[in-house]
Amino acid sequence: MSVKVSSWVWGLETLTDNAPLLVLLALADAANDEGYCWHNQKTLCKKSRQSTSTARRALRKLEAMGLVTTFRRMTSKGLASNLYLLNVGAEPDHTLQSDQSVTLNVPDGATIDEVIAEVERYRLFRMIPRPVKMTGGVRSPMTGPPGHR
Repeated sequence: MSVKVSSWVWGLETLTDNAPLLVLLALADAANDEGYCWHNQKTLCKKSRQSTSTARRALRKLEAMGLVTTFRRMTSKGLASNLYLLNVGAEPDHTLQSDQSVTLNVPDGATIDEVIAEVERYRLFRMIPRPVKMTGGVRSPMTGPPGHR
């Protein structure tokens, strides 16, 4: 648990919708100081006291507000637990215009450090203000499908 991340969440006074707030608090409780955590859906639902569908809606809303970036991890065997990056210091975008969801293709048996390194490469590319060709199945907002922000 990171006091820095938890303090940021508690300070988000304009985030008044209970479901997203509880999900964000559950994520913050497991996050490291950089804002990374990797709860599975069952744990996230239990900690936030939400049903699966409510927790997923809350996550989508947090992504749209720009507070959380979800990295969906794919292996050759299918989905692995998501990696969440809490965007510490961000203020909620109540227009819900942000899109903070990315799909990562990671090799089977990849360590969490390898996954975080891939995320950091994505974040570096995301800061470049021109289209960037991505490898490894990572989509940036600039190279996503048509209509994708």
